[in-house]
Amino acid sequence: MQTKSLMYGNCFNVDPDETDQGVEGNGRSAYAIITDQATNPFTLVFAHTEQDAATNYVFSTSESTPANCHVIIEDGVTISPATGKTVDFISVFI
Repeated sequence: MQTKSLMYGNCFNVDPDETDQGVEGNGRSAYAIITDQATNPFTLVFAHTEQDAATNYVFSTSESTPANCHVIIEDGVTISPATGKTVDFISVFI
C-alpha cells in the first residue's frame, strides 16, 4: 500500500493575524506564500493558535491552491471566506 506524507516540499505556517489571506499582506498570508513558491512543492499549514477559541483565517479575496501545494488544517481552525468569495484547496489534510 502506498501512503502519502502530510509534508510536501517546504512547509509554511500561514499567519492567522492577516486581515485577508487572499492578498500579499505581510508576506505570510496564504496568497503571499502561494505566489512566492510558484512551482515548488510546498505545504501550507493553517495552525490552531488559540487555547479555547477557534483560530480564524479570513479570506476577503477568493483564493485557490495550485496542484503543487498540500494544505494542512489543524483541528480548531475556521476558514472564513467573505460572502461571494471562494477558497479552493486541491490537496487537504485535516
